[in-house]
Amino acid sequence: MKKRRVWIAATLLVLTGLIYLRDPAWLITFDSGFYGWEHNRAGQRFRWMGAHSSFFVPSAAKTVSIPLHALFITDDRSPFTIRVDLNDRPATQVVLPDEQWAQVQVRLVLPQNWSRKVARIDLRASRTWSERAISVQVGEVTIEQ
Repeated sequence: MKKRRVWIAATLLVLTGLIYLRDPAWLITFDSGFYGWEHNRAGQRFRWMGAHSSFFVPSAAKTVSIPLHALFITDDRSPFTIRVDLNDRPATQVVLPDEQWAQVQVRLVLPQNWSRKVARIDLRASRTWSERAISVQVGEVTIEQ
């Protein structure tokens, strides 16, 4: 009888953990593939991204605006292409042919049965440069609810 109670308690604990980890509140603050925040000469905040970076936004958002900026410091002057995915599905793509800031607008179009509190946005660069394997600068993301 005691074994059965322990098994039931362990099963409930695992199920509770899985439910919590499916959509945890702290996920909105999580990102990956970015370096630390810096400021450019104009005082604008940015951080470098690697080849693949991810961050989360509230699923109630309507539009996410992502500022991107390429620098061409090496001899390779080919444009950077950044593919933007929303929850593993292609959302948009931008080509950065010069050193002008570009604003990428991502409309959050989620399935009607979407029950999670957050949505994941992935940025994938066509190439990287430097020994740190960085690609482009990403400014502060703005979210329209």
